[in-house]
Amino acid sequence: MREILFAILIFFSANSMAELTSYWITVDGSEYFYDKTQVKHHGDKVYVWQKIRFSKQNEGAWSGDSYSIINCTDYSIQNLQFSIYSDKNWSAKLKTFGKQPKDRIPANSVVQKLADILCGNTI
Repeated sequence: MREILFAILIFFSANSMAELTSYWITVDGSEYFYDKTQVKHHGDKVYVWQKIRFSKQNEGAWSGDSYSIINCTDYSIQNLQFSIYSDKNWSAKLKTFGKQPKDRIPANSVVQKLADILCGNTI
């Protein structure tokens, strides 16, 4: 009976895990991801969880995540929530920031790369 419960637990845990996709690595080795399982398209807007793993500690943080809206029509982004973590696995939260103002997506930036992927503008 325990073996069956254990197998069921593993099955549901594996299926509920995020599917992180790396889409950018900086020159210094910081890596950016988005969660494919949490991407939601609503008209010209895309809701997405992004994550970053810093190559070196940044003001006490080794990683961060944000929940954002990318507007595919005017190429803008708005972070609804941003958190920083003291570990590289997004588990030891240091601080969370709330909703930020909407900004234009800078050309040739990590955000533009993500927007191109999610808005279907990849080459």
